[in-house]
Amino acid sequence: MVMAEIEKNISINQRALAKKLNISFGKINYCIKAFIEVGFIKLDNFHNSQNKLQYAYLITPKGFMAKTFLVKKFLKIK
Repeated sequence: MVMAEIEKNISINQRALAKKLNISFGKINYCIKAFIEVGFIKLDNFHNSQNKLQYAYLITPKGFMAKTFLVKKFLKIK
């Protein structure tokens, strides 16, 4: 869910993401940190941005492959 929403809107902030998915801000923050740690998501333009609240989350090729794998696994079950 989190990666799908990020893929739809790469500039969404964590608060908006939490509200949209009806998940606490802390859980969203935990998920995003975990995705960054494993390499599924990376931050873009953070160091160059004047406004540190507005930067992009980009799904990496590794993240896209993981998302695809999960979709295939789900479809096999169904």
